[in-house]
Amino acid sequence: MQHAEEYEYSHTGSKHYVCDTCNESFTREKHLVEHILHTHAEKKPHVCDVCHKSFTQKQTLDEHIRVHSVKKSYVCNICNQSFDRKCNLTEHLRIHTGERPHVCDVCKKSFTRKYHLTEHLLCHTGEKPHVCDICNKSFKRKYALGEHLREHRERSDHCDSLVSYKKMKEKCHKCDTCNKSFTQKNYLEVHLMVHTGAKPHVCSICNRSFKHLHLLRRHNLTHTGEKPYVCDFCDKSFTLKRTLMLHMLTHSEEKPHVCGICSKSFVEKYRLSKHIRIHAKQKSSA
Repeated sequence: MQHAEEYEYSHTGSKHYVCDTCNESFTREKHLVEHILHTHAEKKPHVCDVCHKSFTQKQTLDEHIRVHSVKKSYVCNICNQSFDRKCNLTEHLRIHTGERPHVCDVCKKSFTRKYHLTEHLLCHTGEKPHVCDICNKSFKRKYALGEHLREHRERSDHCDSLVSYKKMKEKCHKCDTCNKSFTQKNYLEVHLMVHTGAKPHVCSICNRSFKHLHLLRRHNLTHTGEKPYVCDFCDKSFTLKRTLMLHMLTHSEEKPHVCGICSKSFVEKYRLSKHIRIHAKQKSSA
């Protein structure tokens, strides 16, 4: 069955596995895992043992781990999603009921959450409260500023200090099967699943198994049909929060990913990457 699915993906071009760091998508899970290990391992060395999400700082990882340890005693009686706070469950239930208690005084548009109304009001005022400390560019949404700051960080990778830091990171953990090496043991352990085929996380409904917990959680949404992340501007819904945030940039007309060669900007990073290849081809053909 698995081989049939992989065959179908390769011919339909469907890409179900998306990198949380750069939004690049892949047809197979093993390609995503390899991408994370080889592309982002140096930048995000602190990895969660539960869901394999990676972070740049240990403190951020420690905060993230609490997500897995927190008891979620408030359960939605419609889709069984659980929450650690009653107020979060109340907000979630509005997805099912359609209730929108927060109303804009200017255009009477309504929203499920107060912070969505706050962000919407910026459309009327034109205010851009989130300012980049590096270049002073401003954005309406904090997420857009975050995407913009990532561009600065990636450009800074060329700094001598970071280059010397990377040279210090020896890849001493080696795979006995394919001889690939990694900077940390947990990266090697994740990689080994490619060879062993181990899938410890099993769906209680259809018994399908997954290598990583976050993939099982994503799969569970196929049974409930739930798309919990809803755009307050057009009501389009998504299974992943990151996909919703990228979608919302299309409403704000903010394009945080800027080409360093011609200054053309894009909403999504992968579109910038495609655009940069055009410059590379032009340079090679010149």
